[in-house]
Amino acid sequence: MSNRIDTPKIFILTIIICVVSLFISNKEVFSSLKSATAQSKEMFEYFPKNEGRFSDILLKIFKRNKDENLIIAIDSNRFIGLSKEEDAYFVKDMRSGKKTIIHKITKKNFLSIAENWDGRYFYWIEGERKKGFLQQSCRWTLYAYDITTNKKYLIDTCGEGNLPVTRDMKAKSSIMWRDIFGHNGKVVYVKYEKGNNGIVYQVIKVCDVATKKYFVVDKVPERENRFIYPPSIYDSNIVWCVSELVSTHSMATEDGEIYLYNLKTNVKRKISPNSELVMPRIYKNYVVALRLPNSIHSQTQIVLCDISKQPYKWKIIVYPSLYPTKNNTIFTFADPYISGGYLSWYGNYLKDGIYIFSLKDLKYYKIPYLKVQKEYSNNIMLYSESPATSLFLRSYEKDNSLNSYSEYLILK
Repeated sequence: MSNRIDTPKIFILTIIICVVSLFISNKEVFSSLKSATAQSKEMFEYFPKNEGRFSDILLKIFKRNKDENLIIAIDSNRFIGLSKEEDAYFVKDMRSGKKTIIHKITKKNFLSIAENWDGRYFYWIEGERKKGFLQQSCRWTLYAYDITTNKKYLIDTCGEGNLPVTRDMKAKSSIMWRDIFGHNGKVVYVKYEKGNNGIVYQVIKVCDVATKKYFVVDKVPERENRFIYPPSIYDSNIVWCVSELVSTHSMATEDGEIYLYNLKTNVKRKISPNSELVMPRIYKNYVVALRLPNSIHSQTQIVLCDISKQPYKWKIIVYPSLYPTKNNTIFTFADPYISGGYLSWYGNYLKDGIYIFSLKDLKYYKIPYLKVQKEYSNNIMLYSESPATSLFLRSYEKDNSLNSYSEYLILK
């Protein structure tokens, strides 16, 4: 008997083996995709509504004088202000009325871009102002002021110099100016630097004000449609987003990846489950971010993650159906901002009041006696880490009239 197997039989057997292998492989792939989809859904959960009484966290209320703009509250009796002409910072004692000049802006074409307070140091960026958003210069200077010693520090500068500054780079530079963050004497920021290879990078830097030591956390090559949102810091943890914006004739979509870096361990990790999250902020073990479902700037949400627990899960804390809304098909939220343990934001969805979210007790608080404006709810910004927090309402219009004023709420 011959041991030879006919060629047709070998061919048929090969086909059968390939089909079975392909079926098993596809089954594993489909199972993997199904598992990944389920995991992605589990990463975003709706946070249960729990509302507290605003009177329980309110410490003090006052309104600004006509000749000054309040920037941050140092405590319940002192604040840092910016002059009406925006050419000088000062500290004012409300009990004595005394003002102490911190910094005088000498060039009229310069403008303060961003300010922040970490309990001891007041930070601000002074940048060159030009006409038009895309004509914004990349030139700026970062300062710090020690409220305990009355000393001013020059932290860093960014100049166009020999950088090949493009229209896109100028536009992104204004995004980087929007916010700077500091905590416990460390300030984190983004600047442009040219490497030895001639490539221009966006560099995330940290400065320890007391020791004047600098750390480079990360850097990415500068390129069209890609930029880093301003990084946020709390203790030794820093979060930031590398985002890519794609515009077409009909819409704009944005993909973002959020990273977490620890200064003590030098460990960097990605904490966003997909490309829908941008603009992260951190407070203690909580990170908040804007979520753009399907990467589109509509129906946006604000989400929360407890980074002390793994795997990382994100809870949706601000979304259109959380509170009564206007008759609107497109909902937008903007500028999630954390300070003193309180999260603030603004959007076009509210009709019955202004809300904040406390990361101290994970509760929502409604400011009951304020009415929203016709188009957008009031722009609320929170400043100051300790010992109190100033809740800053800009250009608030009373009863939708032309009588505008600013009111400041000091929170516990």
